[in-house]
Amino acid sequence: MVSSVASQISFSGLNVEYYNLALVAQTFFFGTYSVLIVLSTRMLLRGLKTRMDHILFFSPLFMYALSAAYWVYSVALSADRMRNYIKDVLSPADFSDDHTPVAKWNPLFNSLVLVNYVCSDAVVVWRAWTIASAAESSNCRKYLYISCFFLVLTFFSVTGTIVFQIIGVIDFPLHAKPQNSYLTYGTNVLQTMNLVSFFKSGRAHVTIWRTGAPAVSEKKVARRLARAPRWMRK
Repeated sequence: MVSSVASQISFSGLNVEYYNLALVAQTFFFGTYSVLIVLSTRMLLRGLKTRMDHILFFSPLFMYALSAAYWVYSVALSADRMRNYIKDVLSPADFSDDHTPVAKWNPLFNSLVLVNYVCSDAVVVWRAWTIASAAESSNCRKYLYISCFFLVLTFFSVTGTIVFQIIGVIDFPLHAKPQNSYLTYGTNVLQTMNLVSFFKSGRAHVTIWRTGAPAVSEKKVARRLARAPRWMRK
């Protein structure tokens, strides 16, 4: 029994170490993201004239706010795991699992940050739509329909993942979800769909860019944007 508890504590300490290393890498990329968002915001503030400019301005800010919330939670989760590990080392008889009041929100935050994939993919599809329309190529439109399909698929899979995680927090507030639960199976399927949709959509975007971008001039794109719906230009 003592050796079992000791091995569990050792394994818990290893998990804390790996998580802290991942948090260091996450902090580095988040810091780089923060610098880029500040620089891009300063540039975009100079040209907010149309409604589409405002949409393109606030979309990155929303994505950054979501990333910032996820990073703050990651720091809080790291502190909670370290506190829980120290408690287990000092009191091995009271060894507890990692499903703490802070850690139980981890799956939900991991699913909420997937919204950034949907937002970034939507912006890329919009830009690809502009290129395909200006190029007047049926081949570009064919790939664009594929991108739109995978964008819709990504939206529903991400939404389903978030809903499943919310249900998991409500149904299992004190204990981790069992591995044989329908929530676990459903989440695994939806996350697989997220990965497939993301890579397939990205491949379609690259194909559109390669086939349509060389044949499109800036004046042609500007004319297409000028004929956009009025709500997009105001």
